[in-house]
Amino acid sequence: MIELRKISIGNMRKCIKLKLSPEQESFVSSNCRSLIDAFGLNRRVIGKGSVATPYVIYAHGIMVGFIMYGYFTKKFNSKHGEANYCYVSYEPTNILVRKWYKSLEFVETGEVSEGELVARLSL
Repeated sequence: MIELRKISIGNMRKCIKLKLSPEQESFVSSNCRSLIDAFGLNRRVIGKGSVATPYVIYAHGIMVGFIMYGYFTKKFNSKHGEANYCYVSYEPTNILVRKWYKSLEFVETGEVSEGELVARLSL
């Protein structure tokens, strides 16, 4: 059984120690860097609508991976209602991931964050 669990004091160290396979190392940040980014982003923008949410992935009770997503909520005037977006970023050379996000209807924004392309999904 696969499950996602929130990062906690009890699982953070083990999450940081998870290693990427060599072929993934050039595509994603380390878990430590991602956690620093998540908690730094959340501290900077609390109440402003942006949130980064990190989780650890468990398979049959064993920690096997890490995932993080971010989203931004912005309220428009009542004529337009509320728009919600989910953001992801990835290395430009990671063609497989780029195609996969496109198949899920993510649209590249033209922004680059720390060398990674940013894509947005309207929710």
